[in-house]
Amino acid sequence: SIASRVPAMDLFRTPVIALMPDLTPSHQRSQANGVINLMGGIGAVLAFLVGGKLFDYAPWASFAFGALLMLAACGAVLIFIREPDAPEAADDEAGLLAALRGVARDPDRSAIALLGAIFCWFLAYSALEVFWTSFATNELNVTAGQGTQLLAFFSLAIVIFAVPSGLVGARLGRKRTIISGLLGFAATLLWGYTLHGPGLAPVMLVLAGLSWSLILVNSLPMVVELAPAAQVGAYTGMYYIASMLASIVGPTLVGTIIGLAGNSYRVGFIYGPITLLLALGCMLLVHRGEAPPPADRPAL
Repeated sequence: SIASRVPAMDLFRTPVIALMPDLTPSHQRSQANGVINLMGGIGAVLAFLVGGKLFDYAPWASFAFGALLMLAACGAVLIFIREPDAPEAADDEAGLLAALRGVARDPDRSAIALLGAIFCWFLAYSALEVFWTSFATNELNVTAGQGTQLLAFFSLAIVIFAVPSGLVGARLGRKRTIISGLLGFAATLLWGYTLHGPGLAPVMLVLAGLSWSLILVNSLPMVVELAPAAQVGAYTGMYYIASMLASIVGPTLVGTIIGLAGNSYRVGFIYGPITLLLALGCMLLVHRGEAPPPADRPAL
């Protein structure tokens, strides 16, 4: 079931998200991506709250609820979204392989550096998601349920700051906003290393969520800004490939490191900042991806 669900979701998600840059002017894409992340967060809350209650009533009901929401989402896209005409590719190639060749031939290597940064910061994010509960139970002396509830502060902060992060990116620039988020995320993870009780954990997790939101909301607009008009969908796919690959590698890597450290979950808070510093190094090599200045914007 899971093996079929994940590819099916990717078949739906990537083209839908790729519609955002098609429908949104470049200088408004950070704000638009903030709204996308806000709606995704609201959907996750609905899934946990409503789906959880339905599961207690009847397990099949929660799956039916998810299926109905997916059908409603597909219907909304088909009925209300008018997809613009696809631009012609110069060499009649607009697929993933053509996009990969374009990334490899990029003269200033901005695209490959940005994809490398995305991979590195998702290594930190995926590891935090996986090892936090074990850290909380072993180091903060709380139950597994309480540890999971603490992690909700992180998720809630991402939802709350999604739209403001887009506004900050539009005002300060996407690259500077992402770098600020990387530094903030690394600092809060280092603070997490010093925690010995649950008292300050919510504050640390809220600050981590704020920092992550600054990164997450402004990264996809940078990726699609680098894409030729005919390859926006393929570049969006590469964004998700980089993030999903990190979600596979990250938990395995941090688990191995924790095991080598004698099952000390605190080392996860050292691993995270290291991967974020690698992401920062990649971001310093990115020279494109900002919204065009006002004089270069097409008339609406």
